[in-house]
Amino acid sequence: MIVAFEPCGATRVRVLGARMGAALAAADEVVLLPVRNAVPSQAGPAAGDEIEEAAVGAGAHVFWVDGLAQAVDAVAALAAPGDVVLTMGVGAVAGLGRCCWRPRTGP
Repeated sequence: MIVAFEPCGATRVRVLGARMGAALAAADEVVLLPVRNAVPSQAGPAAGDEIEEAAVGAGAHVFWVDGLAQAVDAVAALAAPGDVVLTMGVGAVAGLGRCCWRPRTGP
């Protein structure tokens, strides 16, 4: 399973980042997009470093990307026929499927 994850919310990432990363380690591959800081935080924007560190520490293969275009390239390079690709997040990652896959034209 390949997971493309776009964390959302600076406070959520600061509080739960290590747990998020540990949970992502259950995937075969993780494509990690930048944190979507949709709501301003008094502590400022958050980065996904803690998520990445926890995921790698738990045994995950993490591919850090800068946005949707790089996520599309990473998923396309990683995915093989029969693989499951799970997108998690509410921002750019929601468009990943439309960018990667086209309907089949035959059996």
